[in-house]
Amino acid sequence: MSNKRHKKNKSTIVILITVAVITLLFFCFRYFFRPKPPEEKIREKSQVVFVYDGDTIQLADKRKVRLIGLDAPEINYNSKQSDCFAYEAKNTIIQLLNGQIIEMEKDKEDTDKYGRFLRYIYLDNVFINDFLLRQGYAHVMTIPPDTKYSQEFQEAEKEAKDGKRGLWGKCP
Repeated sequence: MSNKRHKKNKSTIVILITVAVITLLFFCFRYFFRPKPPEEKIREKSQVVFVYDGDTIQLADKRKVRLIGLDAPEINYNSKQSDCFAYEAKNTIIQLLNGQIIEMEKDKEDTDKYGRFLRYIYLDNVFINDFLLRQGYAHVMTIPPDTKYSQEFQEAEKEAKDGKRGLWGKCP
């Protein structure tokens, strides 16, 4: 009898250890191999203090920021020959952003060859880069590797062209 009891106790211990090891492995697996949460968009806040043109602003900390994914008509400060709709684009940025606290999102590159910071801009959760394209204040300009929203920007520009909004209805 004692030998049977000893084997039964030994079997019970082996089963309990096996269950404990399996449970431990299960929790370790879940901890170390769990799926990563989706990457959150990290947005930095700053105040706009100056507007250069329809796609470039200056922040309170003196950084110059170029909006990614678009190109607004150019203002030629050396002559009176600026691109069609250039002042309308600049004035819109002034009305929207000057003095405002904005949120900025970085893509791949931090700065361009001129030292300007490259950012997507948000004001009260309005995606300003997209808004400017959709309203016809700029056209799409995609420069890899900063292409996160390039498809969305193409669609925004098409909507502006089809609706003859902004420069698409006023400029040759």
